[in-house]
Order: sequence, then structure tokens, then C-alpha cells
Amino acid sequence: MDSSPGVYWFLGADAKILYVVKAKNFKHCIRSYPRIHQLGPKTFKLVHNAQAIKCQVLDSERESLLSEAELIRTHQPVFNHSLTATKI
Repeated sequence: MDSSPGVYWFLGADAKILYVVKAKNFKHCIRSYPRIHQLGPKTFKLVHNAQAIKCQVLDSERESLLSEAELIRTHQPVFNHSLTATKI
């Protein structure tokens, strides 16, 4: 995992996307999730239900933002509920 920008998403047991998030720096973002005892209830539930994490490295933060929005619009992940209702 490098320090490039991009998008990563958590997949459930049925390979359904549970959560999509953009990253300015993959190292910083992914490194925070293993400390499960420090997570809030919603994030704990996400990590507990996730079976895999996939990521896509992109060239810029702008591309990351656009890719995140498109994935959320297309897949309407459960843990991105506040953005799924928004028309993009």
C-alpha cells in the first residue's frame, strides 16, 4: 500500500459493496482500521461485516472524489446512506 490517492471499498460476504471512501493517502487510511477496540459502533459493525477490502489507486484527489461519488451512486452501499439519497 503506498501513499497515493484513490478509493477503497469494503465488501460483505456476498461481495456486495458495504462502504466506499476516498483516500488522500492509502497508508494513513487503511492503517487506522486494525485498531478495532478503538472504533465507534458504526465502524465496528462495518469492519465486523466486511470480508474484503478492495482499492483503486488514482492519479489525483479529484479523480478519487469523482470515483467515490460514482461508486456510491451506482452501488448505494449501506454504510454510505447519507450520500445515496443525493443526486449526483
